[in-house]
Amino acid sequence: MAYIFPRNPAVSDAQGRPRDSLTFYLPAADSLYYYTDESNGRRDARPWPLNHLGGELYYFRAPVLANVPQPGRTWRALRDSGFDYTTLFTVRELPPGRVWLRIQQLDRHSRIGGPNAAPPPPPVMRDANGRVIRRDTSTTAEQRAYGAWIRQPPRLACDTTFSLTDTEWRQLRPLLIGALPSRSGVSADINDGFDGAVWLLEAQAPDQYRFWLHREANRTHGLAGWLLRQSSRVGGSTAK
Repeated sequence: MAYIFPRNPAVSDAQGRPRDSLTFYLPAADSLYYYTDESNGRRDARPWPLNHLGGELYYFRAPVLANVPQPGRTWRALRDSGFDYTTLFTVRELPPGRVWLRIQQLDRHSRIGGPNAAPPPPPVMRDANGRVIRRDTSTTAEQRAYGAWIRQPPRLACDTTFSLTDTEWRQLRPLLIGALPSRSGVSADINDGFDGAVWLLEAQAPDQYRFWLHREANRTHGLAGWLLRQSSRVGGSTAK
């Protein structure tokens, strides 16, 4: 059955450029957003991590693939890790036989809650007698500068696009096809840990859209390994 693209102008324009960063990046079908937690309970994945990942995609200015079909075929892999740059890999196949890989990295993570969320309030600091210390005198100039920096929205640290050779495409294509299940959803292992990376995979063709959210099992094998090896071309930290 073909996927019905909503083509909702409140979601994105005709080129897929987003209107809203959190509500619309993924299809509005509740059954896709649940996973099983460590206590075997049913959990909604929208508060975390899907809303956070939607915010990351917004900062990349990534098109909303679930709303409007783009020319050719598009595969997208968003890697979110607490230890590396947040990285977006976008593969586009345009007839006749041209394939492009775009690698983008953000210079920091977005705030949990997305780009429209207010920054968390600074902690209240008190002296030994319990009196509140004024915020403008409670830190050094360096700490105040860092606090101002960390509250800024993420920016692109790099943005590189290059064409894939026939050999590279023959290597990559089966990995892309094999990485996405036949139905969209969230992997049951998404809540198994906090020290690894998660991947949001998306695929769009003229007649279908799918996504799959899962935890990184092995960064040297399969699709993850292939993409991470390509990230060395941009000199970022993802290929540590």
